[in-house]
Amino acid sequence: MKKTVLLLLTIKILSSCTSFIKQDSLSKSDLEYIAELGLLDTNEKILIFSSSLTTQKSGNFLTDKRIASYWFDQDTSKSYIESALYSDIIKLDSVNLSDAWTYNSYLLVTRKDKVKFKVYIAKDQYHKFAKTAFDYWQKQ
Repeated sequence: MKKTVLLLLTIKILSSCTSFIKQDSLSKSDLEYIAELGLLDTNEKILIFSSSLTTQKSGNFLTDKRIASYWFDQDTSKSYIESALYSDIIKLDSVNLSDAWTYNSYLLVTRKDKVKFKVYIAKDQYHKFAKTAFDYWQKQ
């Protein structure tokens, strides 16, 4: 029982550490790193960036062209890099878990190739992140 409570508290603390950053606040090396991951073109602008730890470890973000998410875990089977250009998205579902204290809300992205992935959003930025994503997707 104590382990379960400790695990839940740890998850809550980590989920509350998510921060949102605009491209202007990302360093040149952060932007180069994201580009090396294949998630940012030279003429692409990050609108909202979120990381629960460091930019090198995780990121969930919107650009003027895509939605992207990446996570690098010590257990490499849990690591992933996902993105979708707005024009390649066939479905965008919003899952608002702002009432749940152990989980971040997320957007569930479904691409034309039927691949689905989640883009996690801290509850204090949920509405802004989701609205921006839907606005850019609908423009495509």
